[in-house]
Amino acid sequence: MRFMKHALVSAAIAGVALALLLLPAQAADTLEQHVDAIPPEGLTNWNATEGINAVDILRQTFTPTQASLTKVELYLLSDGAATNADVFVTVNVKKAGTGTIVATEIVNVPNGTTGAWITFDIPTVTVEVGQQYAIEASVDNDTHKLAWGYSNSAAYAGGTGATVAAGLLYPKTYDFLFKTYYEPVVPTECGKLLFGSKPPAAGGFGTFAINCGDVADLVTVSGCPQATATFFYNKPDGGFAVYIPGSAVVVVNAEFLGIFNTDPDIKTSTIFTGKCK
Repeated sequence: MRFMKHALVSAAIAGVALALLLLPAQAADTLEQHVDAIPPEGLTNWNATEGINAVDILRQTFTPTQASLTKVELYLLSDGAATNADVFVTVNVKKAGTGTIVATEIVNVPNGTTGAWITFDIPTVTVEVGQQYAIEASVDNDTHKLAWGYSNSAAYAGGTGATVAAGLLYPKTYDFLFKTYYEPVVPTECGKLLFGSKPPAAGGFGTFAINCGDVADLVTVSGCPQATATFFYNKPDGGFAVYIPGSAVVVVNAEFLGIFNTDPDIKTSTIFTGKCK
């Protein structure tokens, strides 16, 4: 038993490192809401005015249909031949109605920009499906000829463009050119060997982990006959929970099945030692 305990500890350390290598990569960002007709039909810059007030913020609302937001792109361009200096653009994504900021990113738009999709790669945040949000963009200097392109004909149903001047909102009949992205949820197929060595069919021990699943998946992945297999789980207190799938005595497997009864029953990177006979 002492040998098995040391073997499980060593396997756990190695397993953590292997799991980092073998876990599936995250899904790529996927386009979600957008108004992206290029070339733009018009533009609004940050040195415009509304009445007697200077414009502080250009704003576009949108309504997500997915529950995450990973990045925002704005089509920014010059209101002349090209921008004449670097411009730092700050984007705040706010929950409409409450004004709660859910994401912020600052990007330097380089001198000489004539027109380009500028990416604001925000940390992934959770958003409410069907709830309207606002992309609010401001600049550190409004004299460098930077503007945000818009479309008059997009007829985007999820929001609209606006300007903000002296704290007052001025809705527009156009939509600024924007794209939002989300991270798709990739379904996980359980019952796969994640790392380690399965027990030899002829006898002896193997230490391994499955990606997720239930006790039936554990038996299947091990390759052992159900009638003769035995599995050991090293509990946090140092003891072992034992699973003998071929046993008809309920109390034999009660502790093990009491531990692995969540959804999924067996979590990723849980390490087991098994023997086939």
